[in-house]
Amino acid sequence: MSHPRSSPRTRLRRMLTASAAGALVLQLGIAVSVPTSSIAAAGDRVASQKTVNGRTVSLVVNDASGEIRSVVTGAQNGDKAWLDRSVNGFTNWTLINYTDSVSGGTLTTGAASDKVGSQYALLRACAEAGGQTDCTPVGEASRTQLGDVLAATNGLEAYWGNSSKLYDTDPTGTQPTNAWIKWWHSAVATSALAATVRATRDESYLTKLDTIFESNKNKDESGIGKDTFRNKYIDDTGWWAMAWIDTYRLTGNEKYLTAATTAAQFMSTYPGTCGGVLWHTDATYHAAISNGLYLQVASALYSETGDQLWKNRAQTQWQWYANSGLITADGRVVDGVSASNCTAGGGVYTYNQGVLLSALVEYYHATDDASVLGVARTVADRFTTNTGLNTAASLGVMRDSCESGTGGGNGQYGYPCSNDGPTFKGPAVRGLAELNAELSDKPYTAYLDKQRTSALKYARNATKSPGTDQYGLRWWDSGADKQHIGNQVAAVMLLANTYTVPDVAPAPLEAPSITLSPASPGTNGWFTTPVAATISATDLPSGAVVEYALATGEWHVYDGPITLTEGSGSHLYARVRSDSHSPSTSGITAVSFAIDATAPASDAAFDPAERLVTITTTDTRSGVASVEYRIGTGEWIAYSAPFSPGDASTTVYYRASDQAGNVTSVKSLGITKKRADGELIRSEVRISSTTQKVAYGTQVRVTVTVLTDEPSVSSSGRVEVRDDAGVIGSAAIVAGRATIALPRSLRPGYHSFTATYLGDTATYSSSAGFGLQVVKTGARISVTAPKKIKRAKRATVKVAVKSSTGVSAAGKVKVVVTKGKRKVIAKTIKVGASGVKSLKLKRLKAGKYKIKVTYQGSSTVGKKAAAAKKLTVRK
Repeated sequence: MSHPRSSPRTRLRRMLTASAAGALVLQLGIAVSVPTSSIAAAGDRVASQKTVNGRTVSLVVNDASGEIRSVVTGAQNGDKAWLDRSVNGFTNWTLINYTDSVSGGTLTTGAASDKVGSQYALLRACAEAGGQTDCTPVGEASRTQLGDVLAATNGLEAYWGNSSKLYDTDPTGTQPTNAWIKWWHSAVATSALAATVRATRDESYLTKLDTIFESNKNKDESGIGKDTFRNKYIDDTGWWAMAWIDTYRLTGNEKYLTAATTAAQFMSTYPGTCGGVLWHTDATYHAAISNGLYLQVASALYSETGDQLWKNRAQTQWQWYANSGLITADGRVVDGVSASNCTAGGGVYTYNQGVLLSALVEYYHATDDASVLGVARTVADRFTTNTGLNTAASLGVMRDSCESGTGGGNGQYGYPCSNDGPTFKGPAVRGLAELNAELSDKPYTAYLDKQRTSALKYARNATKSPGTDQYGLRWWDSGADKQHIGNQVAAVMLLANTYTVPDVAPAPLEAPSITLSPASPGTNGWFTTPVAATISATDLPSGAVVEYALATGEWHVYDGPITLTEGSGSHLYARVRSDSHSPSTSGITAVSFAIDATAPASDAAFDPAERLVTITTTDTRSGVASVEYRIGTGEWIAYSAPFSPGDASTTVYYRASDQAGNVTSVKSLGITKKRADGELIRSEVRISSTTQKVAYGTQVRVTVTVLTDEPSVSSSGRVEVRDDAGVIGSAAIVAGRATIALPRSLRPGYHSFTATYLGDTATYSSSAGFGLQVVKTGARISVTAPKKIKRAKRATVKVAVKSSTGVSAAGKVKVVVTKGKRKVIAKTIKVGASGVKSLKLKRLKAGKYKIKVTYQGSSTVGKKAAAAKKLTVRK
């Protein structure tokens, strides 16, 4: 199964600043509508209808264009139509786009928008027909889907704290201070904002996301200093980590990814005793939510960074989670694992189900392990049919247990949910939508659409603040409609993750053009240098990308001239894609090219027995065109077969060219004269060594070169090096040279050597002398001694001596202890082959002393003094 990759190594990251604020189509839901008539044009949906004196009045919405109209069918002369538009839930409204122009039995107003400045309005279609006036009902479909998302997102502003730059304000002024825990709610709200930007491409919220980041990155929420969105609740840290990964994916700004990585690293440092991670740094509970978030974050970090560490951690985390018992046999995710007996249990909450679904989708992207999608589907099937989490087993509406009944810890809100519960459905619906998008059969589309339409119908309140929508807790009835940040976050996540627009056939994409530089090839149609290919496209639609491919390779996004080389194949293809994730493309433009920038490979060999020269030439690209040779200073001759160079010593020169016009440099081959039987070649030994003076223990290598009076003849055999005692080294000759290592044990002094070439069947032997001065090697000495000691104790001085060349530094070491100018202790100790020795000093009177240590040297190692150590003796 193919799926989009998250990793920047394989995926184009389209910055929002490079795209218009258009809709990103997510195939997660269907448009809200009632049966339509012939009045609907492409992309239109009938949002609501009303019959007025026999005429059908329709509110027609086009989610793709954002246009909204009032359409009356069966209209007669004298009928009138208009739109009512309200930014406060029809507490009051404005009449717009009035018309009485009937054509073919239809009245159609001009197009209106649901956006009024920065506010989002609801609309209804109205008509006057035969003396009766009425309008369509205002309901869940009375504006564009884009308007629904943005009105809900703007509704978050009611909770914005201007000083904290978090969502921690009570818009009613009546809620207790513990009505919600601002920190994690604000993290989920940040992800909700990111979801809105991702779905709608509305860039206006990017500034808000950055404000949250910059204003809170150095806050201390848990007494750990500038905590970079870390605190003692591991799940809180996970919510923030995912929020900044969401933001990084929108912007490509590395600071968000760095913050997420820091937070995830913090999570990893609190492993649970039963596996996974803890819920709180000071607790032992292994909560499903903290572990689900850790799996989600670790998987996402591998996709974004390619760091194998995070893939390994994600795989370890999933192995534990899958075997922890958190997922029951029937697919429910329970609340956590008890540290006392490592047994899973607890309540079943919507957000635990949804976060695991998001985590498994991320894990699939990171690892290509398709088996986890089967696990996710099992969890989602149970989630969407569980009557404990839904109002019905089939196409019910999502709910948590705290939404039923009244009273409870925060009963003045009309429901018993306290603090956290209202937010739960947001991450839940996100996870379900992400899984639905990943599965080819989109099995949860109808369920997701049911959540959207029900929430718009029952939970939306458009009267609280002009141009925005506020949402109550329950998506399934009009109860519990009091304001709470959790309600709003859940609604934004629902609407952003189920936002879609009808498919509208795009205009045909024009194929791009390709220009090569150089424009034309050279000899026989071959280029002999790299070629720059420029791809040009005109009238690109918003969001469209240009792609290219070489030969039968993969398609890549074009971002500048392409350098074609010998390894690029022979064809370049280019096309335009309507969107980096869309299958819609233009026709393909293709150009062919042939590049050979490499001269032929040519070598010659001489057979002295047959006295024939053979030239071998190959060219793997354009092919060999010609081979030529000359003997000495003679004329160039075309080579066709092996030839004789004669009996005298000489040099054969040769060159080759290929079909593209590349020519080799002129190469040469030495030819030896023809010799009588048994005639030997004279040799000469030369010593090449830049070392005349070395420290004892240094490895010296001497290179011996053997020359002959026939330059074309390479000697074979061995070379020996001798001193007065005999052979101290030997080596075989390779390509006229032999390298011999002299013993490291040569004692200090001057040494004389003789290098002798032993000759072979065709060459005389020869010798040459050379010398080498060996001097004592240097010493390094380190001293360890206490800085302070009580008078009643004896100080221990530890001495370590090493030579500069690694040989043994055995010998004598003198230790002198002085107090002022007076010598208190003078001891000489022997250091063995290890070079290490300790000396325990006698007890000293109170005062300040200096310890001086000197290595006296040996016959092979020089003398060396160490820096003085200070010692204070206290009473």
